[in-house]
Amino acid sequence: MKLPELLLPVGNYQMCLAAIHNGADAIYVGMPGFNARGRAHDHEWDELIEIVDTCHLYGVKVHLAFNILIFQNELKQALDVLDKAVSIGIDALIVQDLGLARLIRWRYPSFVIHGSTQMSITNHEAIQLLDDLDIKRFVLGRENSLQEIKQIIEKTDKELEVFVHGALCVAYSGQCFTSEAIGGRSANRGQCAQSCRFDYELYVDGEKKQLVEQKYLLSPQDLCGINEVKNLKEIGVSSFKIEGRLKSAEYVATAAKTYKKALMLENSSNEGISIEDKADLAVSYSRGFYSGWLNGVAHQELVLGEYKANRGQFLDKVKVKNSRDIFVETDIELCLGDGLLFVYKNKGDVVEVGEKIYQLEKIKDLYKVRMGPNLKVKDFMNREVEIYLTRREKLQKNVKKSITDKSILKKLPIQISIRAKLGEKLALTAQEGIFHVRVESELALEAATGKKLDIGELEKKILSLGHTPYSCVQISSYVDENVFLPNKVLKELKQNLISHLSKERVKKSALRACTINFDEEVETNTTRSSQMNLLFRKMEQVDSLLEVLKKESEYRDFIRYVILDFEFGKDYFSAIAKLKQNGLPCAIATTRILKPNEYHNFTLIERCEPDAILIRNLGALNFFKDKNYELIGDFSLNCSNEFTFKYLLSKGLSTQCSSY
Repeated sequence: MKLPELLLPVGNYQMCLAAIHNGADAIYVGMPGFNARGRAHDHEWDELIEIVDTCHLYGVKVHLAFNILIFQNELKQALDVLDKAVSIGIDALIVQDLGLARLIRWRYPSFVIHGSTQMSITNHEAIQLLDDLDIKRFVLGRENSLQEIKQIIEKTDKELEVFVHGALCVAYSGQCFTSEAIGGRSANRGQCAQSCRFDYELYVDGEKKQLVEQKYLLSPQDLCGINEVKNLKEIGVSSFKIEGRLKSAEYVATAAKTYKKALMLENSSNEGISIEDKADLAVSYSRGFYSGWLNGVAHQELVLGEYKANRGQFLDKVKVKNSRDIFVETDIELCLGDGLLFVYKNKGDVVEVGEKIYQLEKIKDLYKVRMGPNLKVKDFMNREVEIYLTRREKLQKNVKKSITDKSILKKLPIQISIRAKLGEKLALTAQEGIFHVRVESELALEAATGKKLDIGELEKKILSLGHTPYSCVQISSYVDENVFLPNKVLKELKQNLISHLSKERVKKSALRACTINFDEEVETNTTRSSQMNLLFRKMEQVDSLLEVLKKESEYRDFIRYVILDFEFGKDYFSAIAKLKQNGLPCAIATTRILKPNEYHNFTLIERCEPDAILIRNLGALNFFKDKNYELIGDFSLNCSNEFTFKYLLSKGLSTQCSSY
């Protein structure tokens, strides 16, 4: 059975090498100038070309993340970078903006598009709605459970990509406006201020709660789906995605190696993934590990609230008895040079201090460690201390070796054939997958006057490919007796063979770009009258409006719809009845997210018989588009340019609220 794709994040060339040589089938990297990780390194085009060519040389695909919302005045610039990206040979574009997806499909009808997790795709209805965009793959929202993913897969023939490791957001991807609201930096524009990682105060009924160390109320632990790999593989997930373009080459290498190992396991319990493997994952980066939403909702377990940044692998909680020796009980091997973090409380504050191990002794099940000079053990004597492993000397060396040691770098299996016939030119051919190359010597082969050509020696020289990306797994030869072959000729010919094969592997296919005309002038309808949509959260607001209109009836002319967004659905019936009795057009808002098995919300809306529906997600639009309601698009559909606007209206919306 073909294994699913393993997709790794890349923020620089070192991360690219770490991904390639540790098991990645594909990488994803940010689009220059339109990067969804604004704090990440923004690649120059020459650097991006080097990454693409290196990946393709080793048979690794490159997905380019073009997944931010595009503003109207950026459309031409977006088209320019699209043309550049296609010309350098990327394999797919990861896109959030529906208008941009439409633009790409017009510009390059056959190019591969992946729907970003920023599209907030959590149901099959949304996938069905976008069918005319010919999006090959959708990256599901990280909040979908294994059961929900299975249900979506059963109802679509599109490829599905699922996050299995890395940071989690407290909000649905594409629907987080916290950073925008607090600091004017939009997550949908690649400028997330990491608001979920801030410390907060908590007030309940006006009373401030003492949180002690649990100040990080919105900061989830990191996703680690290593134990769910088998189930995800069995239900048919096409791509396993690792988060982390802002992280390190060590993180990429460790995640790639460990998840590739898990993907290749045939057993049912991931028995091949050791405690050391999991420790390496945590040491490379971890805010604590949890399975996210893969096994359902458990917010109290997912969000510990105690810290916001990397703490590595938890080892032990101890009381330090003296000012010299620290005893740690752990099944994880410790070595000299490893880094430990000590966390303890002092007068209500949480103190963190780290150092390297410079003395180490194993005593039965305990490690006796002494740390470097920055750690003052006397500061936490007789206190309870949590100890975390934050650096592994062995891991650092292994990662470096994995991208520098030529004997263990990734090798592509090739087949080579040799034809050395007297009176003809020496011919070498190589084949690797769909790639086939042939080279010949300049001169015909002559008869030997001294030592004859030895087939064994010839094949041995051909098989010596140590400094290339290839390994010969099969060699066939036809060699005449009594043939003379200078070593220099053979060496040059082998070099030419490898060079030609490598050039074929990185060759770029030319795609014809279709012309797109942008309207320079936009007609404005100055005769259109303006009206208000009023969004109410409580029944009392409906009553207040009706009271106002009894006294000021002329206000009716300014009200287009009264939209209801109540916490409890039972209140809709009486509210709709009152509004209709008073001749006011009314609408009900859908939820911003739709997951499988949540269609009871739509049934309730239909039973209430509103005049219109406020559409807040793509699945809802697909569900209601052929029903007898006026459909109003809300801000959560993330419309920020004319192409998105026109596309959404073509799906049945009468109006569309622009994105924040």
